[in-house]
Amino acid sequence: MKKKKKPTDALEIEVIPADEWHSDADDFEIDAAKEEAWAKRDWRKWAMENLTFPLNAERVDGDDQELFGFGDPDETVMVGERVKVVGLDEEEGRWGLQARVQCGKRRLSVPLADLSVRPKSNKNFQVVLEYSVAVGGDYIDLGYG
Repeated sequence: MKKKKKPTDALEIEVIPADEWHSDADDFEIDAAKEEAWAKRDWRKWAMENLTFPLNAERVDGDDQELFGFGDPDETVMVGERVKVVGLDEEEGRWGLQARVQCGKRRLSVPLADLSVRPKSNKNFQVVLEYSVAVGGDYIDLGYG
């Protein structure tokens, strides 16, 4: 006879102190020359010239729907899900360049800035990180300000 597992009364959650939070963007150096170059850059052209498709990535950022599971799972790539990026959409979305991704059988679009590439030695890592830092730091005018 199998022993039944006793349900726990509380969720087991690992709490990371705020002073230990770290993201890849924390290591990204931004100087005046880089800011000036970013202001002049055609980001779509630059991304298409520097990314190699397909590439594997993970969704690391998103709005409440992707963070907390609201919405249709067939139409959403949740934070933490791994995807294959197969290209960029022609149209930019609210958060800039949109990556065309495959996640299982689903084919969706997510903001390129919400993705992270691993391992760091992959040449796509730096390209996606630089774009993400530029969008997150408001160095790219997305026309919503």
